[in-house]
Amino acid sequence: MSKSLTRPVGERGQVTIPKKVREDLKLAQQDEVVFIKVDDSSYLIKKINQEQLNQFLLLDSKGSHNISFNKDE
Repeated sequence: MSKSLTRPVGERGQVTIPKKVREDLKLAQQDEVVFIKVDDSSYLIKKINQEQLNQFLLLDSKGSHNISFNKDE
């Protein structure tokens, strides 16, 4: 089931993550999220811990974006 939520982009390019999305992702202040490009017009947002972020940045620097996440993380 898909539900769309929209938010305006502010003057400095900032977007507030909707409360429902923050709750669903269990996001707290200072948590990290990564934006993964899916195609030319789509991105995936994923809560990520520091270890996953380091792994993602290492892979990204090598030009690879194949990173796996456990559903429970």
